[in-house]
Amino acid sequence: MLSSLYLSRYLVCEIMNRDVQFKEKNIHVAIKESILLNFGDFGIGCVQLSLKVKYHNPLTSIFLVRVKRGHHQMVQSAITFIQQINRKQTAIQTLHIAGTIRSCQKFLVNYHKKTLPAIISQAKDDDTKKKIQDILNCYNVEGAKDMKLMDETVQDLVEEPEQSD
Repeated sequence: MLSSLYLSRYLVCEIMNRDVQFKEKNIHVAIKESILLNFGDFGIGCVQLSLKVKYHNPLTSIFLVRVKRGHHQMVQSAITFIQQINRKQTAIQTLHIAGTIRSCQKFLVNYHKKTLPAIISQAKDDDTKKKIQDILNCYNVEGAKDMKLMDETVQDLVEEPEQSD
């Protein structure tokens, strides 16, 4: 049974340049190019079938990469060597490595608990601050299933149109 399955590792990474938003495809291409540049045809051959960007939140610049377990260190190294995505300067850091998506979600919940207070301090009005604080109060280990809902809510708050009198 295990012979038909392959065990994966999931890398939670953050793009340090938050001024520019990238698509999953651009991130995937940048990772593959970095692997080819740093590890050659052997590297691409090892990860080509298992490499996939599973999750990307353009608002927080965090993405999740799945790769075969034996080659996750190669992918992690290649990710740290990425200097450009879609011809835009950037740097990427790996925040967490896990064996399941669930444990990555738990990590992201805790990570967002630490970063959302900074977003609250940047909010312009009290209503937005209250909404973000409500989201922060909802973050718990059981709420990790609702990561997409949380992402959409935060994105809606950020993209609210300015009201003019």
